[in-house]
Parts: sequence; structure tokens; C-alpha cells
Amino acid sequence: HGLALALSDANRGSNCAWTTSTGSTVHTYTSTSSSFTSESGLQYNATQNSDTYPAFKYAIANNGIAAPTGCSAWFLASGYQWNQMISAAVGAIVLRDGFDDVGGTNMGNVNYWSSTEQSGYYAWTYYFFSGYGGDKWAIQSKAEGYYVRSALAF
Repeated sequence: HGLALALSDANRGSNCAWTTSTGSTVHTYTSTSSSFTSESGLQYNATQNSDTYPAFKYAIANNGIAAPTGCSAWFLASGYQWNQMISAAVGAIVLRDGFDDVGGTNMGNVNYWSSTEQSGYYAWTYYFFSGYGGDKWAIQSKAEGYYVRSALAF
């Protein structure tokens, strides 16, 4: 069993908010990136596939591309799942830059949403940047616009 990312960003490559209604949640809060648990973003597809949760809606839709047979539906990966994929790729920059070689579009030097919350107003993003500051987890306002890369489980 494993995880995979889509070959291109969801929402046709445009950024979006995590939610349009901050303060309410159905997730377990995670205060630090070192305390991510084995939470799966897939569990939120049924409850957060709506205009209130744009990041989830765009991840689930994945630009209208159907998930391959034998896999889960598309979903917004949790912080734990992002860490698993980064580890499997042997680093964030390798993961970020590995899509052009297989017919996709590399991820940008930008923040990507996870399904993991920090509080009612903030959620975790992963910032893919190899320059000053390096790649790292960041807490961002759920109302801000960041990018989405759909994931699936197999």
C-alpha cells in the first residue's frame, strides 16, 4: 500500500483557501508538525467536498481526472501523508521536481495545503523551497490562497 500525488496541481494550477468559514472544524488539531499522527486526508472527502472547503473540493475533483482503477478517490493529503511521500521520495525537493520526468508538471516553490489543522483558524501547509529558509512546514490562515496537489492511496 502507498500514496501518490497527481501529475499536476488541482484547481487548474490556481491557489485557493482551505475554507471560507474559519473557526469551525471536524478535524483533530495538531499544534506542531512533529506531532502529526497517521491521520488520512481521505476520511474528509464526504464532509468537506463543498464550496465551503475549496482546497478539499479541488483536491477531490483533481481537474476532472478520474482516479486510476484499484486506487482510492482523490483527496487532500494530511500532514502525516505529506511527510510519508517526502520521505519515500528521499526529500522534499526531489518530490517537488520529480513530475516533469514522468509527463507531469513539477510543483512550485510555493505552499501546498494539507488537510491537517493547527486550530480553528489555521491549517498546515508545506513550503517547497530550496533557497533561503529551506523547505518546511508552515501554519497559515485557512482564508489565504495556497496550492493543492491531489493525492490518492493504493
